[in-house]
Amino acid sequence: TDTFTYTYTDINNNTSPLDAIASNEATVTINVAEPSVNIDVDSDNDGDIDETDDRIEEAAPGHFVAVGGNLTEVKLDYDLDAAVFGSSSNWTLELKGADGASVLDIWDTAGKSQRLDVLSDGVDDGKIVWNLGSSTPPSSVWAEALSPGAVDLVLELAYAEPSGSPKVAKDDTAKIRAKATVADVKSVEYIVGQNHKIKKDDDSSYYTGKQWIDKNLDGDTDDPGERRYPVAYTRSQAGNDSFLKVNVKFEAGSLLAHVPVKIRGTGPDGIILPPKTATPTNTSATKTTLSVSNMLSTEKFADKVKYYENFVINWEISVNGGPWSAAGSSDNPLYLTWDDPVANPLTWTVLHVGTEAANNIGGTVGTNDNLVLNKIWGKIATKNIQRISDGEVLDYYGYDDVNSDGTFDAGDMNHNTTTLCTNNTYTQLVAGGFGQCGAWADFMRATLLAQGLGSVNGDKVHLTEVVPKAGGSDRLAIVAWSKKENPNIGYYKVIDDNAGPDGLSPTVPGAGEAADAIGLPGQGNSPNPPSHFGVHQIIHIGTTTTVHGQFFDPSYGIGPFADPKKYEEKVFAGTIKFEDGESRLFDPPNNNDDPQSDDDRIAWFKDTSGPFGLY
Repeated sequence: TDTFTYTYTDINNNTSPLDAIASNEATVTINVAEPSVNIDVDSDNDGDIDETDDRIEEAAPGHFVAVGGNLTEVKLDYDLDAAVFGSSSNWTLELKGADGASVLDIWDTAGKSQRLDVLSDGVDDGKIVWNLGSSTPPSSVWAEALSPGAVDLVLELAYAEPSGSPKVAKDDTAKIRAKATVADVKSVEYIVGQNHKIKKDDDSSYYTGKQWIDKNLDGDTDDPGERRYPVAYTRSQAGNDSFLKVNVKFEAGSLLAHVPVKIRGTGPDGIILPPKTATPTNTSATKTTLSVSNMLSTEKFADKVKYYENFVINWEISVNGGPWSAAGSSDNPLYLTWDDPVANPLTWTVLHVGTEAANNIGGTVGTNDNLVLNKIWGKIATKNIQRISDGEVLDYYGYDDVNSDGTFDAGDMNHNTTTLCTNNTYTQLVAGGFGQCGAWADFMRATLLAQGLGSVNGDKVHLTEVVPKAGGSDRLAIVAWSKKENPNIGYYKVIDDNAGPDGLSPTVPGAGEAADAIGLPGQGNSPNPPSHFGVHQIIHIGTTTTVHGQFFDPSYGIGPFADPKKYEEKVFAGTIKFEDGESRLFDPPNNNDDPQSDDDRIAWFKDTSGPFGLY
């Protein structure tokens, strides 16, 4: 409502306004009104029609209704102010979009007393027209799904002059998608062994409860409150077969709560979940939940290590002994390990790296363990280990190249020192994205333990410390160093032990001096890790009865080595000693070509888990 005041003026002889003679004032009140129209369905598929649906009613995918299932309510509303628009005889309300020959029929009630899309005009044209001068539209109609498809239901309020065509004054739209399923899988819970519980990469909690949830039944798990968790089992082995076992829930029309219903599922590689009777729960006027517990596959899992990026189970339903029809599908990443995991916790990335690397490897535990070890080591040696939850590459020290220019500069995040990088366990490495040598050795060991490999063909997997033979404050210098010899002394004075995280800031040494230079790159984005250590950690696979076994350095992705001296030659540039107030780098002894001798060595290799070996 608004008002304005009008004053008439008479200007004599069309001259100056000062000659105007004002009339009496008149105030006019104008009422402005707009017709409104609204159509509502359960757009968020939560079982209620409320204000939250109105905000998304025109967005895909829309409200779902099952072919052959219960009818769904469509609410209609309009407002036509008689004081403003007068008689409603020239106004019509039209609902269109339904197609009786294709996707939807529109009925007066949920019990289908009269089909409105034919009744209104006698034509099966998918629309209903109410002349507001002679009929009153209902507040709700009911849609029946005939076949799969998508429909935009449009409610239009239109006005026509007595001799003119109707002109749409206002309209509103709601999307409905008819699905071929009479029931839709809503959640799947995999029943797994206690040692197969998987922990999140951020080390916050385990993936517990239902591993697959589709709350709005749109066939994916991308929406809030939905999930697609990883699942792990041990592969089948001779005398110890492994089977899929799940609990599953479906949502269906309430009619299915009163007839016998069976559910079955089919997975990859011949996995079959045979028919089992569903139990209806939480039944309302329009829907019910169908639950099946402890569904057990008749076929065993493969006898190989397997990684299924998409372990899809296609679900089917049979109503009252009738034919089987689709009831949706669930999809999880699923892992079959070599043997029962012994890692605790079983972090997702640790499980993923080992299982994906050893995919399709079969054989006998205790005899063919080396096949799994070789595949896992082959992956670690690439120095491109990604955190499965977000794809971030894990680093050994190094730095985050924020601007991706290949150099360490302003804005990049440096974690290339022991004070900036304190992560020393595999859980800290995976959660933080970078770690010290201890974290990487722990990561390799945990990856093997996740496959049940506490030993490889009888040889124990050890965390092993590499320390200077002389002990004390001595340090092991990591290759490479820039050195300039002074023949008068048997060492090099260390003038700079840090050429930068990218190795591009070296100092040029003078005679008798040494400085850090870019050398052996580490895991991830680590072109020049710290140049020396008092303790370095690696993996040793062997026993105290084995001459040496095998030595692996996961931090640098190098190995295996049977001869500790060969390892030293690859990794160490010498020993750093603090003498006479300065740090001095001493070259390592030459190789005496005797693997059983340690006279040519600068380090001891000490297993930190029993049986303890010293090499």
